[in-house]
Amino acid sequence: MADSKLNKGLYRVGREADQTLLIDDDKYNLSSNQRSMILISKWVGDPKDEDLKLLMPVLEAVARADTVQDVMDVHLTRQRQGNFRDLEK
Repeated sequence: MADSKLNKGLYRVGREADQTLLIDDDKYNLSSNQRSMILISKWVGDPKDEDLKLLMPVLEAVARADTVQDVMDVHLTRQRQGNFRDLEK
């Protein structure tokens, strides 16, 4: 049943949403976590897959920021443009 998916609401983690980042390969989970989530492609066992490596500038920026959303608002805009690297600054 494709319609019975469990949405990953961040409230279930028991932590402040502004301090939590969800990295997922399922677009469905974006529905309730848009400003706290990064959508990546599904990992299929390819040892050359570098999606997480490409996110390092974003993850480093999140670690320095007061809230996840401070970075994610910028990231969401740049993700649409296909550019993760500019967040290093």
